[in-house]
Amino acid sequence: MNAQFSGGTGSQSDPYLIDDLNGLITLKDSTINFFNWSSNKHFKLTNDIKLTNDIIIDNNSFTGGIGNNTRHFQGYFNGNEHKITHLGFSASIFGTVGIDGVIENLITDGFISFDRSYISPIVLSNSGLVQNCHNYASVTSKLGYAGGMVSSQVIGSVLYCSNSGDITSSFVWAGGIVAFVSSNQGTGIFDINNFILDCQNIGSVRSVVAVAGGVVGFVSEYVSVKISNCINYGFVSGDDIIGGIAGLVINNFAYTKIISNNSNFGVINGNSNVGCIVGFNDGNLTITNNHYDKQMCGE
Repeated sequence: MNAQFSGGTGSQSDPYLIDDLNGLITLKDSTINFFNWSSNKHFKLTNDIKLTNDIIIDNNSFTGGIGNNTRHFQGYFNGNEHKITHLGFSASIFGTVGIDGVIENLITDGFISFDRSYISPIVLSNSGLVQNCHNYASVTSKLGYAGGMVSSQVIGSVLYCSNSGDITSSFVWAGGIVAFVSSNQGTGIFDINNFILDCQNIGSVRSVVAVAGGVVGFVSEYVSVKISNCINYGFVSGDDIIGGIAGLVINNFAYTKIISNNSNFGVINGNSNVGCIVGFNDGNLTITNNHYDKQMCGE
């Protein structure tokens, strides 16, 4: 199937080529309509693309969400350093990225405004690998879970990514890279299986009510995670539970949480539970070799 792709056979050496919205629509529809269709397939972006809420192509529209809760994107998507621009577009490009899914070398720009919860420019829910992606789009969520790269991460990795867009939640939970590292309770996996490594946030991060982090907003109780070698330069603000690297970390002794070798150079501002590295945690969290200027966060 390559009728709506501009070329390729989907193999590693000959990926499907996507140069316009028709290619994105084909990728979205095929992933959702055919079980495990994207598995082991390779896709390559060959042109910059602009997205708006009112785009209609061939009586169809790209409404985002490549992959959903039951039919994940399990392929390999190479953005090829091209840019997808959100112009008021109110959906993440990828809905659910599965364990075998890879998103890399993608640039996003523009602005996104969403009147509900869970929004980011690139991935809504990540259980795969997102690497070397860069966001310049501003993100506003009315109800929370606003992320610069990923909204919710279950079992996955975000590596070598950066955010320069302003991230705002009008309610709770905002993160410069990942808004929410969510629970994998019931999987039987206790070893670290969530990684946010070598990422950088430059944009401002704001959660009006509570919980904002320069890199990660909220880390759930039933999950193991490592956040390391990340840097925050952005202004992080809100009323309560505001951190330079992570906002809120809830702990459980069965799960390992490590925050190490990070640096915060941004101003951190809040009325309570403000930290240069972590806004609030309730124990069993390994915090080592992080760097910050106390004057930037009032400690």
